[in-house]
Amino acid sequence: VLRTATASSALIYRCTPILVAALSVALGLERLGARQWLGALLALGGMAAVVVGGTAKFAGQTLAGDGLVLLSVVLLAVYVVASRPLLMRLNVLFVTAWVFGVAAIVLLICSVPHQSAELYRQLDARGWLILLYGAVFALALPNLLFFAGIKAVGRVKAALVMNAVPVVNVIITSSKKGMPGFGTISGPCF
Repeated sequence: VLRTATASSALIYRCTPILVAALSVALGLERLGARQWLGALLALGGMAAVVVGGTAKFAGQTLAGDGLVLLSVVLLAVYVVASRPLLMRLNVLFVTAWVFGVAAIVLLICSVPHQSAELYRQLDARGWLILLYGAVFALALPNLLFFAGIKAVGRVKAALVMNAVPVVNVIITSSKKGMPGFGTISGPCF
């Protein structure tokens, strides 16, 4: 996201349900009707029209960022397709705790070079509240609900909910104001 436009990354992220559907059908795990395929193709066509018809230049920085976002979409789609059997056998909280636990270890290892006392001093009370909100309401709760959705309604229908992400993302980032209390935070570990 740091290497491309927020709207561009949100549009690429919107491909997740289409990729989940394609993988599920290709592996013989789910069937889609004509209406579902038409909807997927319309969504893909709309996304392509916005990206190709937009004013964004596809320079190195944008292309690299778009590629990284696309890679994350592919990895997420593979996980969504592969996770349902596990979610059907095990408790959603158990699976989520393990996924987040392993992810936390990887993220901590990647973030060690960027950790400093100065980084923590830059955060005021509002910054800490935003981080706490992000951990609970933007990460843990949505993922718990998403995994429960995969278990309850299947991969494709649960992935369709992801189409709300670009809309919410554009609404939130349309403001020119920054996030007070964060200061300058270093980029990702890669």
